[in-house]
Amino acid sequence: MVAMSSNDSLVNTLYAADCAYQCGCPERAIQIANPLANDSANPAVSLVAQTICLASHIASGRGEDAYNDLLHAIRGCRVGLRCKEDLQLYGVSMLCAMRIETLVVASIFDFDSFDEDVDMMPFEFKQHLGYLLSMRAMRQNKEQVAVGISYAHLRTFAKMDDLSRIRLNLVMAAGNMVQGDTNEAEDIFMHALAMAESSGIVMPFVETNYFLLGLPRHCQGASQMI
Repeated sequence: MVAMSSNDSLVNTLYAADCAYQCGCPERAIQIANPLANDSANPAVSLVAQTICLASHIASGRGEDAYNDLLHAIRGCRVGLRCKEDLQLYGVSMLCAMRIETLVVASIFDFDSFDEDVDMMPFEFKQHLGYLLSMRAMRQNKEQVAVGISYAHLRTFAKMDDLSRIRLNLVMAAGNMVQGDTNEAEDIFMHALAMAESSGIVMPFVETNYFLLGLPRHCQGASQMI
């Protein structure tokens, strides 16, 4: 979910957990991430692990566990967002806070000086913001803004990973669908689906389904593939 320049072993473990989640194996993701969720020695690692567990418990239909994860993750984010002198923890906290809002489809956190906060974040975090910012715009019924953010990030970060590209394309598809441009939405959706098929990524389709307005049913063959 995020890149961090800390202990390589911990980062690789978090990456493995997030890969398991994105590929539709939430129980495996929980198994990998849960031991790190209470790592008090590394708040940034703990927060990312809690957020992965939250996403995975939601995907697994384990509401009580997801609620407990949510409480811990919100608390961790609020602590981290007060630590602007620690750019790694602050950046991780901002990304996790926005990720949490995307997962629960609700606004929880207030960012008083959001533009300035984003500017001060390390570059390694900025490429992850596109999806989270565009999903926030979708929740606020600002579909045109969401499409614009997604398009801008796809052009800005030429070496973006497949997961981020799939997510941004799905937001653009959803935004166009809501605005009534069904043909454009179908084309973008099928492009995202083709990328997802080659990499085995499925969860972005679940996370954006609320905004897709049944779009997969409009795309020939898509309903059988996802």
